[in-house]
This record gives sequence, C-alpha cells and structure tokens, in this order.
Amino acid sequence: MVLFQRSRSSPMHLDVSYGNDDVENGGLQRSKKSKNGNKYSSSSSRKSSRSSMNYSSSDKKGSFCSKLLRTVQYLILGLIFVQCIKSHKNVQRINMELASLQIEYESTNSHLVDLEQELDSAHEDFHKLQMTLLVGQSNKHTYPAGLSEEGRKEVTDKIIQKQEHQVDRIAQLQKSIQKNYEVELTRKFGPGPYHVEFQLNVHGNKKFLTIETAPNNLMPHSVYFFMEMIERGVWDKTIFVHNAEHIISAALVGHDEEDKSHLVEERLAFNEYSHEFEHEEFSLGFADTGPEFYFNIRDNAAIHGPSGKDDADPCFAKVIIGGETMQLLKEISLDAVDKDKASEKVMVSYIEKAVIIKLPKDRVQKLKKLQ
Repeated sequence: MVLFQRSRSSPMHLDVSYGNDDVENGGLQRSKKSKNGNKYSSSSSRKSSRSSMNYSSSDKKGSFCSKLLRTVQYLILGLIFVQCIKSHKNVQRINMELASLQIEYESTNSHLVDLEQELDSAHEDFHKLQMTLLVGQSNKHTYPAGLSEEGRKEVTDKIIQKQEHQVDRIAQLQKSIQKNYEVELTRKFGPGPYHVEFQLNVHGNKKFLTIETAPNNLMPHSVYFFMEMIERGVWDKTIFVHNAEHIISAALVGHDEEDKSHLVEERLAFNEYSHEFEHEEFSLGFADTGPEFYFNIRDNAAIHGPSGKDDADPCFAKVIIGGETMQLLKEISLDAVDKDKASEKVMVSYIEKAVIIKLPKDRVQKLKKLQ
C-alpha cells in the first residue's frame, strides 16, 4: 500500500525527471564544450595552416630573392668580363699605335739625320767650290778647275738648288715629327697647355713657382720631352746654376753633387722653334737640344732666337705664378756674377720637386690678365 502511495506523493517522479535533465544538461554542456573544442581546434588548425602557408610563401620569396641575387651577380660578372675584354683590346690597340708611331718616328729621324749629313756635305762642296773659284779669279775666262765663267755659274746654281731641296725636305720631316708628337702629347697628357709646379729650396727657404707650357700645336716635340721628364721625376733634387746674368740654368746634378745625367739619354730630334713663343723674360728654354733647360731672367729673344744663333734654342714654357720667387733667383744670379757684390757665403737653390698640376681655366685667365 505504501508503495502505491509513493507513486503519487513521493518526489520520485521529480527525482527521475530532474536526473534526466541533468543528463541532458550534461550532454548539452559536453556538446558545447566539444563544439568549443572543435572551434578551438579548427581555429588552431587554421592558424597552423596559415602559419605553414606563411612559411611556405616566405620560403618561396626567399628562394626567389636568392635566385634573383645570383642572376644579378652573374650579370655583373659578365659585364665586368666583357669590359675587361674591351679594355684589353683597347690596350692592345694603343700599344700597336704606339709601336707604329715609334717606328715612324725612328724612320723619320733617320731620314732627317741622313738629310742633315747630305746638307753638311753640300755645304762642304760649296765651300770647296768657292775656294777653287777664288783661286781662279786671276783669269777672267778660265779657272784651275777647267771651268769657264758660265760653267762656274751653272755648277753654283746646281749646288744651291740641291741645298734648297734638302732644306725643304728637312722642314717636311720636322713637321712630320711635330705632328706625331702633337698626337702623342694629347693622348698621354690630355689637351694642353699644361702646368707644372716647382717646389724650390732657396738658401734653406721653401719657395714655389708655376709654369705653363706652350700650346701643343706650336712646340709639341719640346713640350712632350719636358713633360715626360717631369712625369718621371728627373728634375727632382737637382740644382740651379747661378753663373750668368741672363739665364738661370737647371743642371742634372743633385744638391748632394750626385751626377744625374744618366737619367736622360734622349735629345730633341731638332731645334724646334716658333716665333709665336719667344725667349721673353721668365720663359723657359732648352739649351740646344736638351735635356738641360734654363729660365730666361731677361728678354733673350735676340741672342737665343734665330737671329742670335744658327739653331735657335727651343722656348717651350713661361712662368705664370711665382714672380717674386723669380725676382729672388734673378737677384742671386746677378749678385753671383757681380764680383763686387758676391759674398763668400755661397747662395744655394735647387728643385725639391716638380709636379704636374691642374689649374682651373678661369684662374689661369685671371693670372694672364695680371701679367
């Protein structure tokens, strides 16, 4: 009886129903958790897939960059290789041109020497003929050589023609030499004129002066000879000789009295000269065909030019900076020549160094206007 009554009044039904709700709630919670877990797992899987995709994309980018870098490097190496080949070919071409110029110069110089010898021989023949004719002047019609007056004139005219032809031929050869040196001068040192700075030691004091060479088209042979010596440092540590009142000579002697003449074995092929560049005060000239040169400390065009000697000294440069230094050197030379003013104390001056420099064109123009 009691058992039947419990079915109505006992909370058993409620307990059972509540138990079912808990189960259902627990299942829901577990399903929510599993859904949340699935969400988390799916998001983490998505994140991992994204990260793997990022890694793969970054790997691809890295490999692409490395390939691109290698390609650029190969291209650069290829360009360098091509440039090296071009440079090598240019060097070979220049060497061939230099060899050709050297052969042409030697050939021209050899012809020039031969013609000068022929000219000297013609001078001797002409002199002998003159002597023969002078001896035979006692006879109006015949001469010891068996020549009549008409025959003498004919022989004389032939000798003069021969001399004139040889002189013309020598002039042509000299122009050919000048043209070759003008081309080589521009190729090696660029367009002229050029500037050389002398660093001097004058009785223990440091002084400076700057010279400008003659235009390349006027004195190419002399300028090339001088510039080549400066480039090789031939005149570094050499002395000035103060023993004349019109020039200051540069000698190939060291300030320690060392003989430096062996440094230059070449000479000019001929006495190059231009009336557009004469021996004015503070200009530079070669002593005959060099290599020694001098500074003119007065206007020496009359004695060093064509009117003063058979073969004029080449004048190839002028001082454009350092007038005060030149005046000081001039005073030393004049005092050395004047015995009354000369002191027992020897005045020494020498070239510490001579270097090729580049001066702005506007500055050079201003300096020339001040002169």
